[in-house]
Amino acid sequence: MNDLPPIRLIVLDIDGTLFNSERVIPDENIRAIHEAQAQGISVAIATGRFAENAYLILQKHGLSCTILGMNGSKIIDEKRNVLALHPMSPETVQAVHSLLCQVNTNYFIYTEHGLCSGHEDYPHYMEANVEEVKKMEALGYHFKRGREMADTFCHQPVLKFYVSNTVPLDEMEPRLSAIPGLSLTRFRDKLIDVMAKGVDKGFGVRVLAEKMGISLAEVMCIGDDVNDLSMLKTAGWSVAMGNAFEEVKAVARFHTDTNDQCGVAKAIRKYALK
Repeated sequence: MNDLPPIRLIVLDIDGTLFNSERVIPDENIRAIHEAQAQGISVAIATGRFAENAYLILQKHGLSCTILGMNGSKIIDEKRNVLALHPMSPETVQAVHSLLCQVNTNYFIYTEHGLCSGHEDYPHYMEANVEEVKKMEALGYHFKRGREMADTFCHQPVLKFYVSNTVPLDEMEPRLSAIPGLSLTRFRDKLIDVMAKGVDKGFGVRVLAEKMGISLAEVMCIGDDVNDLSMLKTAGWSVAMGNAFEEVKAVARFHTDTNDQCGVAKAIRKYALK
């Protein structure tokens, strides 16, 4: 550890990392984040979730952090000011949407101000919670459905496509990869996240660190899943959760406890706090 400078920025994944298995942020993690911030260390969240969703999660748990939403496609500060947007080109968006419609798979389109399902009968899971939807809409983020609305969304700057496994991903991945201008993150046989070329969590960390005047050697990233690989490879201080996939543990310089044993808090206190 002696060859690394002190940590000035901590970047945390949410699911499987900051969250425990019940999708709650343990009090010990919350306290450790507050301790880091009290020492002048910046804390950010990097997630595949859209930024407004992450913002409400943090707010619910009494936390205030910069958010790298949709794998770095949209970065907002603690007050929800937009720091950076990285949409796909209009030509790329049309090519992806055309393919998804052609194979008739389920998908979501994410823009700065909302998300849209390509099918009326494929709602986003959050739509089942009326109160959560109201909170999102109060933040200016809206949920839409249907092919006609999806066509409208595709004429806005698109930040991410979520591609479900309705059509086997072994079939979808090579067809998406053949479209120029894309970055793909596949979650085994569950889904594929589609962003603009070069956009991933590692890219988001580099953008944020540069804006803050912090070297990557002074950044600690903590994660557990495949979409965390890019940021773990980017940071000087890379930490894998105890529940992380083996391919994630293999690239991390340090390891911590599981998400059910407050691994985030333990890593912050061991490596970051003075």
